[in-house]
Amino acid sequence: MEKLAAAAKDAGIKWLREQMVWKYVEKNGKADFSNYDRTMDICESNRLSVCMLFSMVVKGLEKTDADFPERYCDALRKAVRPYRGRIAAWEICNEPNLPWPMDPRWAANYRRLLPMATQVIREEDPSARSVGCSASGLGVRF
Repeated sequence: MEKLAAAAKDAGIKWLREQMVWKYVEKNGKADFSNYDRTMDICESNRLSVCMLFSMVVKGLEKTDADFPERYCDALRKAVRPYRGRIAAWEICNEPNLPWPMDPRWAANYRRLLPMATQVIREEDPSARSVGCSASGLGVRF
């Protein structure tokens, strides 16, 4: 990671996109951010702003579950809080339009999730941006 970050800095790159997968952070009800702490230290030492893609992958939870937006936001809040002022942007789900065709239950959840997650980010870190609709190709039906 150190070599990659240094190369990015030398190339004039200002942003790095990382992914935080919640199932690797929270184990047995406890959050361990040590891997991300190290990543953030490296990025900061190389003056790289970070856009963190937050992926809510948890065994037994599906994007189509009625409570997905609330559970996503609960985990997102736990993730944003320790990085207040350190992560410049949080991406809300990756390629939400996959698999295609998009399940209508997931489409409805994503529409509910975007404003909810943005509010969580604003509450926990007013300086951070929220990024959404990072689709895999934009068809007119998305």
